[in-house]
Amino acid sequence: MVIYPVGFRIFNSRTLAAEQRIDGEYVRGPYWDPDLSRSLIVGDGCLYLIDGTTGDVLATINVDGASPYDYFRFRCSWSPNGALILTEGSAGVQVWDANSERLTFTLPKDELFVQWLPDSTGILTSGALGTTLWDIASRTVRAQFGEAGRQVARLSPDGSFVVTCGEEGASLWDTTSGRIERNLTTDAVMLANWSPNGAYVLTLNTHGTEVWEVDTGRRVFSADSIDYVCWSGDSRVISFDDMGARICDATTGSNDITLNANDIRGAGWSPDGSHVCTVSDETVSIWDAITGQDLFAVWTGGGSFAEWSPEGNRLLTGGALGAQVWDATTGENTLTLTTEPVRGSTWSSDGTRILTTGPHGTRQWDAETGQPVGVIIEPLPEGEVVVRDAVTEEVLGASPEAWRWLGYAATVDGQMTRLPAELYGPLPPLKQAGS
Repeated sequence: MVIYPVGFRIFNSRTLAAEQRIDGEYVRGPYWDPDLSRSLIVGDGCLYLIDGTTGDVLATINVDGASPYDYFRFRCSWSPNGALILTEGSAGVQVWDANSERLTFTLPKDELFVQWLPDSTGILTSGALGTTLWDIASRTVRAQFGEAGRQVARLSPDGSFVVTCGEEGASLWDTTSGRIERNLTTDAVMLANWSPNGAYVLTLNTHGTEVWEVDTGRRVFSADSIDYVCWSGDSRVISFDDMGARICDATTGSNDITLNANDIRGAGWSPDGSHVCTVSDETVSIWDAITGQDLFAVWTGGGSFAEWSPEGNRLLTGGALGAQVWDATTGENTLTLTTEPVRGSTWSSDGTRILTTGPHGTRQWDAETGQPVGVIIEPLPEGEVVVRDAVTEEVLGASPEAWRWLGYAATVDGQMTRLPAELYGPLPPLKQAGS
């Protein structure tokens, strides 16, 4: 018998068939805090809070209804300041202290949309009971907006206003007083979207899109088509659908520029508004936002996505061919982080690190050198988790039943087979912080 171990893999314990390291049927997360220092993994009935540098388990939070399988009935998110964790599931909307693991309070179960105030002092919920602003410290209602009924609500960027929309139309409310400022329209509205400067609201209905001036409530622009819309930092928007994309001033419809592109699935503005990127299924393109000139395009394979760096001089792309960083001016490929498929990525707020998720796990990279840093955090089926060193991929810790999903792929007498994860000794347990 000849054995040639060829690498550490994740296997399905029932079939012994090799699985990807993150399989959408089984796992959720990780969810990283705003500064990418801590990560949440959804386990079976709990959340693991993991240090993103050392891999130590900072806390295990027991949450009724937490499930790594249910994408639609269990979600979690961080407060903007990283001090609180919000969970949405069968137990309702719950707020947890990220440091003490203490449950702060629980809200009703039938809230459909939840949004943090920018200063982390409150959360806005909307659903069958209407739209409500809750105060975190006092655990009381700060304001109620409108009557009970199915609504979608969105906070303004600074949190001073909320727009509600539904079958009865769209209305603008003051979040401090709870008073209605004005009704924008009585037509049924499916969705509302604030401009980044908070000066305008775009509404989407069955007739098309309309743009409203917040200070006056005046409709300043309308279009018959129903498009996806992405705001710039000012009043310009890029709208797109399967047929193409256009850039215009959303308040007047002027300066209309058509981009010569098809099958666009996403778009985004550079931080200074001088360029836009568009994403199709296999390519990402950069355009001059003033002239509409196509500057360059890069091939990313299926499942493409892109994100501008905070300073706007680099573009991060990902897809079936891995994750790359490009010079946003020349189109030069400056870094290749991985050639394994990635499902998502983001920059740290200071632009020094990059986070990617995919079959290789969730890991961080140095944005200057492209080298892996910290740890790889891999959620496994049935709420298990394994943590590896980002450079050596050595297992630093694993949850109690993680061995069921881990093993070595090896060639035995010419056939690929699975060897147990404990081949070279027992898996180390997840390390608790301070131990």
